[in-house]
Amino acid sequence: MRHKLKTASGKALYGLRKCVVEPVFGIIKVSIGFRGFSFRGLKKVE
Repeated sequence: MRHKLKTASGKALYGLRKCVVEPVFGIIKVSIGFRGFSFRGLKKVE
């Protein structure tokens, strides 16, 4: 792993792990203040 991280391709691949995976959910939680549904099940939520 140490050797892999020293190569340019290894650094590029490992750098991809730093990306934000779920920005949409973060925006919903922070901006809108939405934390969850009051109902259980997809039919009730709709």
